[in-house]
Amino acid sequence: MEINHLRYEAVAEYSSVFGHPLDDSSLIDKLSHISCQKILAILSRFSCLHIAVCNGDDAAMKLNDYLRFIHSVHIDDLGGNKYIYNQFRFIMCSQSIFVLDKWAIKYCPVSTNAEPITQKDVCLIMDLLLVVNDKLPKSEVEGNETEYLYLMLYHNTHKAIKNEIARSYYVFSKLAYEDNETSSWLKQYEEKCGFSLEQRLAVLTNSLAHMLPRYTLPDFFSGVYTTVNGFNAQGLSPVYDKVMETVRADRKTIRSGLRRDLEQVWDFEPFYRYPFIKIKDEQIAFSVDSILYQLWEGLYWNVRYTLQRDDGVEFMTDFGKPFEHYIQEISRESANRSGKIVRYQNEFLYRYEGNQKASTDCYLRVNDVLVAVEAKAKSPHSDTISGVAHEAIETEVNELMVAPIEQAAKRLKEITSEKAEITDGEKQFFEGIERTIILSVSMEKVQPVGKLLYEFDERVKETISGTNVVAYHNVSIQDYEVICGLIEDYPEEVSAILLRWFEDQRKDSRSVVVLSNFLHTFNKKYRCSEYVSLLFDRAFEEIIKRTFEKPTTLDTLQQ
Repeated sequence: MEINHLRYEAVAEYSSVFGHPLDDSSLIDKLSHISCQKILAILSRFSCLHIAVCNGDDAAMKLNDYLRFIHSVHIDDLGGNKYIYNQFRFIMCSQSIFVLDKWAIKYCPVSTNAEPITQKDVCLIMDLLLVVNDKLPKSEVEGNETEYLYLMLYHNTHKAIKNEIARSYYVFSKLAYEDNETSSWLKQYEEKCGFSLEQRLAVLTNSLAHMLPRYTLPDFFSGVYTTVNGFNAQGLSPVYDKVMETVRADRKTIRSGLRRDLEQVWDFEPFYRYPFIKIKDEQIAFSVDSILYQLWEGLYWNVRYTLQRDDGVEFMTDFGKPFEHYIQEISRESANRSGKIVRYQNEFLYRYEGNQKASTDCYLRVNDVLVAVEAKAKSPHSDTISGVAHEAIETEVNELMVAPIEQAAKRLKEITSEKAEITDGEKQFFEGIERTIILSVSMEKVQPVGKLLYEFDERVKETISGTNVVAYHNVSIQDYEVICGLIEDYPEEVSAILLRWFEDQRKDSRSVVVLSNFLHTFNKKYRCSEYVSLLFDRAFEEIIKRTFEKPTTLDTLQQ
């Protein structure tokens, strides 16, 4: 089903293929015949395969088709309906992989030795994925459609690996040390942890590289087991264990810490908090997404909760500065590369009714259209990504969407009023503006959906009344890097694109107009700006030099 730029795909279920769901006792019996290490290792590879297929990787799609063919023959042998099975494009999603991880941790036995992976093992796990798909929410979605869409989008929005690594390194290693307050936090962090933020990023990058497979049958299931002591990156071995202790838990800890019970199918917080599990001497990563979380959003929270010095306000103020500076830098450079079609104005101080104030973080001007950009170094709360939590979502919408939009609109009213005391150059920048688009840029965001979007509109309606604000968006930093690419490649069109995107989001109450899908509809590529790409290349090469004796994993991570 496709609704307004977004295609919804159902996953195959055991009940649809075999005519009935599998009961829990039968599921537990099946789990008892495969080791915990083996099933988690295979699921780790399946998480990589699923993301690669979603991203259109040719080799991954070819391998996926082959595995599906083998599995359909297996289903036919078991008496299932392979024709119904083959009607479904997917048999797994991020949620079903995580759900099966939880069942495996609780019920699979631990083997004493690493066991080879057989075709029988792979088919069994594909069977089990069909089983847990029956456990994903169905009837309980009614009345909570917005919340479930909110959750679905978070867990199924896949990030560009190289971009997440390089951006994190550049923002929280390079830019952070240019600010005295932020640098002070990082020095405290290093003293307390025994490793620097750069070392943490490098260790996680190395571990991620070991996880990513090649999508050929001989390679895909080889090297799935990594020993805890198998780290050999040059110069990082002294800090490796210290870093991994912060992102790795043993099976017993995760098993006892599975919150509430297995019926809480959306509670994946343990896998994001600890993306690696230790079983005896083996170390297994749960998924690419959970590691990437620790490289960006989780990094922010790791520093925050390691240094519990205040109530969080001082930290968020200080640690948000490099994020703001990054947005200002890439905005300015993209405007410079637009052929002077887009003009840039950095944040500035002004006086209004006797009080000194700071403007929005930066502004871009395209002819008579103003784009006001407000940075918020925040990301979704754990409550909103682990279950139905409408009140938590409301709080999040206010923090990431309503408050930044209202703040930018109020600043615009003041700056353009006769009471404002600003320089002639700043005044000239705002003269003749006919329309304004406001962008709230956060570290990560969840796409506003359904009634949530309409409630958002109602909340900001009064604030933007009397202004020339015609559109507003909350975007993730990855989306904003792509918008900077639009500024470089299509400077004359960028304001029209942002306005059309705003309008399309409100065409249907079921609309979830993701920027990448929207751009694809209009034959525009979803890619970051050339400047951001060059920035990432430099940062990424530095990580590689710090980490590896031989940069053999560079091509894999750049995918």
